Amino acid sequence: MEEEIAILVQRDGKWDSEQNYNNFIVDGVTLKVSSNLNTILDEMTKILGVYASTDTIEIKYSVKQNYTPMKIYNDRSLRWYLDLKRKSSFTDFPLCITFKEKNYDGILSISNPISSSSNSTHDMQLVERVELTQTLISIDNNYSHDEMEIDEDGIINNRVHKDIKKGQLYMNKEILQDVLNHIAIKENFQFKVKRSSTMSVHGILSLPNFNNSNIFKVRKFYNVHRCGNESRFFSQRHATSKFVGGLITSNVDNPKTIYTLADIQRDISNQYGVDLNYMKAWRAKEKALEILRGKPRDSYGKLPSYLYMVKHTNPGSITRLEKTDDGCFLYAYLALYASIKGWEYCMPVVVNL
Repeated sequence: MEEEIAILVQRDGKWDSEQNYNNFIVDGVTLKVSSNLNTILDEMTKILGVYASTDTIEIKYSVKQNYTPMKIYNDRSLRWYLDLKRKSSFTDFPLCITFKEKNYDGILSISNPISSSSNSTHDMQLVERVELTQTLISIDNNYSHDEMEIDEDGIINNRVHKDIKKGQLYMNKEILQDVLNHIAIKENFQFKVKRSSTMSVHGILSLPNFNNSNIFKVRKFYNVHRCGNESRFFSQRHATSKFVGGLITSNVDNPKTIYTLADIQRDISNQYGVDLNYMKAWRAKEKALEILRGKPRDSYGKLPSYLYMVKHTNPGSITRLEKTDDGCFLYAYLALYASIKGWEYCMPVVVNL
């Protein structure tokens, strides 16, 4: 029979500046010596209640206190860890699980900076170049460390921000794209996105590792009208269902409010001059509800963790998650300990109907 190794798993915690993993929840897993990376990811999926992959989680362990943790990222690193665990006790070298920050598509890493000046920052990342038919935003590749001083109060996180100026800071790429879409619809122009390359000195510069964020800074701004009438006053391709859904979230957040598809079509037409067809209005409403409530699949994935935390923070509470034979959701039961104890003191009442 193949040897199995019991491993301690620590999850839902954070690494501090001294490379210590704190505020975690303890779990456990058993792996065979011949396990590969996919096997351990499947086990992490069962523990976390959400789909786990190398793109969504990081698996690390510490070999020594205050020492840089080692990462499990392929079969070779996993085999090395399992060999280490075979010679250790159950509590030694626990696996520490953290979720990765969301990465955005289209990021192109450049190992050699375009500029050879001494004050250029290495590990530079260029992302999609936004070339507007009416407005061109570009960011130089040369910048000094002094210019990276960012005032957090000045970072824009409003998706319907009405103006773009030189020096503005945007919380992330998604917000910047929404602002561009909003202005394009408002001003009746179109734009298209081109990917940056090492031969280009224009583009949007991402600082993904600055203050652990994905901040974008506008280095240059050109407000030049170059659109023809055909592209400015006919169909507006930037009015996607996702973008429109973000505009109408405040109108659908109250379940008692009746906000019909005709209302969506009327409001978008009056405010932005864009005519939506029935299907796009329907999809926009679905997107708005998804923004407010999230996806049912994601909520279901968090349910085991939620029930666990209820029992952890309210000792004596009773929770149960019931599934069908094929693993589908059947029902969830929750009784807080305070309610259970309070029931003992409820006065019995007999009602004669």
